[in-house]
Amino acid sequence: MDQRTFKVIELEDQYINHSGDYPYVQSCHKNKKIVFSLRTKKTYKYQPVLLIDLYEKDKLVLPLIVGNSIKGIDNCLVLTGSFNLDGAWSCEYQIKSPGLLHYQLVFVNYDDYTIKDLGSFDCILQVQNKVDLRKLRKQTIFPRCIGKVKDWAPFLQRQIDLGYNAFHFAPIQ
Repeated sequence: MDQRTFKVIELEDQYINHSGDYPYVQSCHKNKKIVFSLRTKKTYKYQPVLLIDLYEKDKLVLPLIVGNSIKGIDNCLVLTGSFNLDGAWSCEYQIKSPGLLHYQLVFVNYDDYTIKDLGSFDCILQVQNKVDLRKLRKQTIFPRCIGKVKDWAPFLQRQIDLGYNAFHFAPIQ
C-alpha cells in the first residue's frame, strides 16, 4: 500500500440500517485514497461490488433493493474491485472533492449482476486538506435572522469580507 492511502475501511458482509442517523461518520481528506476491504465466504457464491453515490441533483440513489440489477443505475459509480492472493476482496477509490460520500456494498450474481444480498451501507465525510484550526474564524448564524435563502449569498459575502472563513448555522426549531 502506498503512502497516499489514507484510510482502510473493513466492510461488513451484512446490511445495517442506520435509518438516516449516523452515530459515527468517518472522515477522509480529499485527494487521498480509500481502500475498501472485505473478507467473507459470500464471495464463493457472489461477486462483491461497491457502489458509490455520485449525488447528482441531491438525489440519494443508495441503498438498493435485493432483486434489482445494478446495470444501468444512474448516478452511481460501480467498483468491482479485485481479489488479493490471500482471497480477500478490495477496491480503491480516490477522494476528489469535499462533501458527503455514500457507499454500499452489494453481492451480485457473477453472470447477470442481479443483487442477491446487501452489505455495508455508510458514508464518509470528505474534508479539505490541512485545516489549521488557529486560522479558523467561525461565526454562528441564525437562519431566521438573515432572511430568505436567496438573500444569503450577499450576507455571507459581507461576512467573508470581514474575515470569517467558517459558518455554523444554528438549527431551525
